[in-house]
Amino acid sequence: NSSVAQKSEETKKPTNTPKPKVTNKPTATPKPTLTPQQIIANFEKDGTAVTVASIYKSPNSYTGKQLIFSCKVFGFPKDEDGNVAGLNCSDPNSFGSNVQVAIGDEVDVTKINEDDNIKVYGIGIGAIKGENAFGAEITTGGVMGMYINDLTTGYKNY
Repeated sequence: NSSVAQKSEETKKPTNTPKPKVTNKPTATPKPTLTPQQIIANFEKDGTAVTVASIYKSPNSYTGKQLIFSCKVFGFPKDEDGNVAGLNCSDPNSFGSNVQVAIGDEVDVTKINEDDNIKVYGIGIGAIKGENAFGAEITTGGVMGMYINDLTTGYKNY
């Protein structure tokens, strides 16, 4: 019965187990969440300080650029549903110069009032057309307001 003895000899031999290969694949590192102070500091580092008058004068030259400016709120333009969709702002040092700051739902417009002075951190969107209170077509500079700091009330959306 040599076949049984041969099989038992085979089972006693250690099997050759392949060693796992080590891969140096990095694992995804989660991006840290920035604090509001870090967000504003980055915006101030990368953005351009401008005046409303300069945006009003040449709005298309600021398209796509990070802009920082202060202005005085003089109106709240509405969307087709009657919701506030922006802030009309004037330059306190240049009569007649104004911009329209588009805002998202994260801005609590109940905390911003007419005649408040605000600081805007936004992206230039170029010249925009609209109607003034008298129905005349006007063209002004547009800015997508990312972060709003109401210097009068202390409200910030960040």
